[in-house]
Amino acid sequence: MLLMRRLLPLLLVLMPACGSPNEFDEGDVCVDPSLVAEFEAGDAITFEVVFEECISACARRVETSCDVRVEGDTIFLDAVGSYREPGPGACIALCAQFEARCEVPDLAPGTYKVRSGDQELTVTLPSAEPPDQPDSCHYFLP
Repeated sequence: MLLMRRLLPLLLVLMPACGSPNEFDEGDVCVDPSLVAEFEAGDAITFEVVFEECISACARRVETSCDVRVEGDTIFLDAVGSYREPGPGACIALCAQFEARCEVPDLAPGTYKVRSGDQELTVTLPSAEPPDQPDSCHYFLP
């Protein structure tokens, strides 16, 4: 019993101090306008699904994945992501955008609806005109 009393404080310190998981299965669809403008037939293009604009830079167990399928003129991005809030203690006061990168290979030129859950972006490949993107795509906006 004495050994247990001595080990308990040590075990509490060693236990991971993470909050409950934050899980996402859709987000705003973004694309770099320079990729749209330079697109050529057969190129791959990468879209980003933004789940949250700002999570703690100390978030733990940050995981994302993205499966892509193309059906006619619709591109489906089945993106998922999760992270845990940082536990108590010191943390740098920075935030990071939480996103999944989704590469779509071998596309033909044309106009596509790109969907992540209920979120949708219409993009014409190629186009000198940038697509109309959500505010969460601010780092890509001209």
